[in-house]
Amino acid sequence: MAIGAFSKHPNAAKLMIKWMFGSDNPTPDNLAGYTPYYVPGDWAVRTDLVEPAGQKPINEMDFYIEDADWLYVNAIKVRDFWLQNQ
Repeated sequence: MAIGAFSKHPNAAKLMIKWMFGSDNPTPDNLAGYTPYYVPGDWAVRTDLVEPAGQKPINEMDFYIEDADWLYVNAIKVRDFWLQNQ
């Protein structure tokens, strides 16, 4: 989150950012504005929060690794497919 250089109310923006990140006592009931983002599938930017119920830590997740060679060979085919089926 950022505050614009010419913000009319920079202190109000600072308060909103503090509210969005939650309190200094990180429990699921005490996260203030961060509550809508504290769900499985969203990983917290705060290192002091435990993962929501049912979520693996991000270091245990299997993510898709991009294959640059496949993309080089097939990108035009994929683009053409999407253009034909719009």
